Amino acid sequence: MIAHALLVLVIPAQAFDPDKVAAASALIREAITQGKTPGLVAVAGDGRAALWRQAFGNRQVKPVVEPATLETVWDMASLTKPVATATSVWILADRGKVDPDQPVARYLPDFKGDGREKVTVRHLLTHTSGLPAGNSLEHYKAGKAAARARLCATALQAPPGAKFTYSDLGFILLGWIVEDVSGQPLDRFARDNIFKPLGMNDTGYLPDDALKARCAATGADGGGWLKGRVHDPRANLMGGVAGHAGLFSTGPDMARYARMVLNKGELDGARIMSAEALGRMIRPEEVPGGKRAPGWDSRTGYSTQRGAHLSDKAVGHGGFTGTSMWIDPERGLFIVLLATRLHPDGKGVVNPLFGAVATALSAP
Repeated sequence: MIAHALLVLVIPAQAFDPDKVAAASALIREAITQGKTPGLVAVAGDGRAALWRQAFGNRQVKPVVEPATLETVWDMASLTKPVATATSVWILADRGKVDPDQPVARYLPDFKGDGREKVTVRHLLTHTSGLPAGNSLEHYKAGKAAARARLCATALQAPPGAKFTYSDLGFILLGWIVEDVSGQPLDRFARDNIFKPLGMNDTGYLPDDALKARCAATGADGGGWLKGRVHDPRANLMGGVAGHAGLFSTGPDMARYARMVLNKGELDGARIMSAEALGRMIRPEEVPGGKRAPGWDSRTGYSTQRGAHLSDKAVGHGGFTGTSMWIDPERGLFIVLLATRLHPDGKGVVNPLFGAVATALSAP
């Protein structure tokens, strides 16, 4: 692992001039008025600092109104994939414990037969494994061991590398690789090797009561509004910890993660992986129908949140609950937008808003 820090070019602070912030803020307020989401937190900046941090609207409107604040804790949904799981995989790769180009079966021996032995860790990271997008929730109701056996026997829908299919199943497998290789549950490995070193003190799985009190509401189940309980049904059935969903965080914490990426694996003296490993994690590569980095989106049908002006080196990801983070190493820019579009009626829409806000903030 490289110990020395490397300098990174960053955009100047004046990139967030008052006119651009005002334009982005107007878009957000209009979307809230139109019922696209009850509330949102925006944090954007460069490798040195978060230059714009603002909360809009409410994190909950039923049964009582709770204003959104910068301290609001959000269900990150699929932002779990890059921030917790892919980052953990690349930390293990940096330590020589996982080779992304080796077969998954090397780390999960039960994942074999019917062509599955040709699926590599990289295929899982880029959603090109041939696995389907999801599977029956019934597979998870008999416990983790049964779910793992069923998933490891799931038939491929395409040869590895031949098709891009955004798959929760691939990242569930990646979470299990992290656990088996490290000997730690995924939530603890990510806490000890990512969140604690980076000072992301409000980030993790399974929020405690203090964090739950600050959580944005998402949907509802028989026990009331989901606040601090993961919305994703598969992650929920697996106890709240999974490779594809389950992470909770705040805007300021996600900004710290983004700044680590812009500083090539290090933040405030804490290095979580080498610059080489970080570079490999965020390097876009061609996949059928677009570009993905191994763990991140780049340019695919899921990239509407990136806006019009980010460079070809930008990577990011979104989440079903209404979350987004895009990081552009060439521009030295990050944009974090966290909303709760599923509350209170499940009809909110934020991806076009996120793309418009990113366009406003990143305009040349």
